[in-house]
Amino acid sequence: MTKTIAISEDIYRILEEYAQSRGLAPDALVEKLISESIQRGTKSWYQTFREKMLEKNPELANRTKEEILKEFDRLSDKIAQGIHFKSLEDMERFMRREEFDPRRL
Repeated sequence: MTKTIAISEDIYRILEEYAQSRGLAPDALVEKLISESIQRGTKSWYQTFREKMLEKNPELANRTKEEILKEFDRLSDKIAQGIHFKSLEDMERFMRREEFDPRRL
């Protein structure tokens, strides 16, 4: 199977020079890099963050859905206490500056 990707000429020149320094054709280098990346297994930012959090706090892995929701609600309430708006719509209007009233700050 053959697929084509578009890259800028500048990137292609860099790729070509790098491939030549390794004694490979640019296509072979791209295939090698992609293959290595897949074998390594790429992780999302969230996966990396989650792993670090579990290393520091292993008890988080054993929480039930109810415990997680309870903690989420607790944190949401705590955040809401620091927001000086009656509703989410009021905050959105303020952010759009539709009804700017400096006394609300």
